[in-house]
Amino acid sequence: MITRRDFFRLTGLAAAALGTGYTAGKWIAPAEGDRFSISGFLPADRETVTGLATIFSRRAGASGQPVILAASPWKECILAGSRAAAGERPAKRLAEPVLFRMAPLPQGMPADILVADAHTGVYRPDADFTVAMAEFRRGLQGKTATHFFSAEGRVGGSMHLFAGSERYAVIESEKGIVDRIPLAASYRSISVDGAQGKTGIEIADGMVSVHSASCRNQLCRHLGPISQDGQLIACAPNRVMIRIEAA
Repeated sequence: MITRRDFFRLTGLAAAALGTGYTAGKWIAPAEGDRFSISGFLPADRETVTGLATIFSRRAGASGQPVILAASPWKECILAGSRAAAGERPAKRLAEPVLFRMAPLPQGMPADILVADAHTGVYRPDADFTVAMAEFRRGLQGKTATHFFSAEGRVGGSMHLFAGSERYAVIESEKGIVDRIPLAASYRSISVDGAQGKTGIEIADGMVSVHSASCRNQLCRHLGPISQDGQLIACAPNRVMIRIEAA
C-alpha cells in the first residue's frame, strides 16, 4: 500500500508538474454517450502513473470513486492521481464510474501516450494536445515502457463492466472514427491507415485483435484479444486505437 507520506509527495509533484498551462484542446462540449480516453505506455514509475491519472481526471472532469483494475502499487497511484485533481476539476462531464486499467507489457517499448475522444478520434500530439499533455509526453521521451495504462469515461451513462450488453469494436485514428463493428458480427478483417503504415484488425468469435502491424515493436499485436467494455488496444507509433464499447 502507498503510505500517507508517499501519497502527499506524489500528489504534490503531480499538481506542481501538471497544474498550469491547460488549453481548451480539442475536446469540445460533450454530448450524451461521448467518451474521452487516455492510453499510456509507461515505465514502472509511481510519479508517472500518478501524473497521467491526474491529467485524465482533470481533463475529463470526472467525479466520484473510479473503478481501478490494477495491482498494487499502481492502484494506489491511480487513486492518488484521481484525488489530486478532485478540487480543480471543471463542472462534471463524465459519468461514474471512470475506468482505469494498468497491466504489464509483454516486452519493453518506447514510452508514449495516446489521447482520444468521440469528436476528434486519436489526438495529434503537435496540434491537439493540451500543454499538460504535451509536457507529460516530453517527460516520457527516452524512457522504456513496461506497463500499459488506460483510462476511459463516458458522458451520461456508466461503463458496462459486465457481459450482457451488445458490444462494438470502435476503431479510431488521427482522422477520427474509422469503423464501428459489432462483436457479434461474422468474421471481419480490415486494414487501417496510420501514421507509419497499416494496422490489420481482426474481429472473430466476439473478440477483436491486431493481426498485423507496420510498427517496429509489434506490441499492439500482443495487447489483445479484447472483448469487454472499456478495454483498449493502442498502437502509439501508428496512432491507431481500438476500444470496446457497449450499447
